Amino acid sequence: MRVIYTILVILFVVNVSHAASDIKKTGTFSSLSYHREAGDLLGYEVRIVFTKNGYEGTIQIAEGGPERLILLRNITVKDNAVSFVIPEGSLEGGEFVGVLSATGLTGTITLKNGNKISLDLKRGKSYWD
Repeated sequence: MRVIYTILVILFVVNVSHAASDIKKTGTFSSLSYHREAGDLLGYEVRIVFTKNGYEGTIQIAEGGPERLILLRNITVKDNAVSFVIPEGSLEGGEFVGVLSATGLTGTITLKNGNKISLDLKRGKSYWD
């Protein structure tokens, strides 16, 4: 009986660690939405793709209307942790640190001035699709 219990525990641990690594690292993650009453587009959208140089992508921010796309080079993805630098001149420059899940990307942008922006972006199609 003890052997069966031990085997079940090992299988569970292997399954849980394997499931975490099965989460897709690329995709579109968005909170962009149109607010009809005010006529505003608000939110954030991050796209992560894999290239021969590693992970890269874009971020778009909307605070009343869509800003230009910001190219993100050298996105770091380790297990389910994601981080990238937002270049200066875009917002005020900063860094995003977050976690991927099967349903989205959550984390925090820390701006150069110290302000923090919490993001909870759903995985799916782009607002623009």
